[in-house]
Amino acid sequence: MATTHTGCASFAYYNSGTEDSPTWVPIPMAQDATVNSEASELEASTREGGCFKLSASGLIAVSADMSLLYQPGETAFDFLRAAHLAKTTVSVAFMDGAIATVGSEGMWFVGEVFAFPVEQPLDGVLVTAMTIKPTNNAAGTAGALVIPTWNETTV
Repeated sequence: MATTHTGCASFAYYNSGTEDSPTWVPIPMAQDATVNSEASELEASTREGGCFKLSASGLIAVSADMSLLYQPGETAFDFLRAAHLAKTTVSVAFMDGAIATVGSEGMWFVGEVFAFPVEQPLDGVLVTAMTIKPTNNAAGTAGALVIPTWNETTV
């Protein structure tokens, strides 16, 4: 029987270790998170296709949009803000359960924090709605490019 997953049982993490030996740290002030994965559409029409437009999948764009409570001094908040301001990479994982739990799965990638706006609503708490995207500056410890992957915890 399939399991229904809920957002409140999902987790967002950043890696404070290395790609070869990750130390996944929960992002406790995370609110909503959306992991985007969308392939570009390529024109692939031919005369053989009758009068129908045909398409093919191109490059896959991956990103994560996440809202965080504005909490300077909180470790994960400070880490992500510093990465944005310094334009350094962060390794992140967005999982449907605890990352150490067998069967949990989700998107992992190394990227940069491209947006870190602070929303100041008159009747609400301060929130930052950040965007993280994979980058070609994502070199692992062996110097190889780290590409986004969908991972499942198996051990």
